[in-house]
Amino acid sequence: MLAQLPVPDQYDSRHPDMRLSPEEATVAFVTVMDGLDVQLVYQTRQSYEQALAITWNVFWSGIQR
Repeated sequence: MLAQLPVPDQYDSRHPDMRLSPEEATVAFVTVMDGLDVQLVYQTRQSYEQALAITWNVFWSGIQR
């Protein structure tokens, strides 16, 4: 089980434009970046940058309402 991260009071509730809590968005972002870091090790920088651009668009669209 993951440890609960402290969240400042002003971020305690969900932002009206976001589908996830700050904690959920953080875990999702770190997980995506871990996968992209592995790609950077095994693929070219150009391939990594293309995947990063695509992934960021999908990630950002997914966390917004």
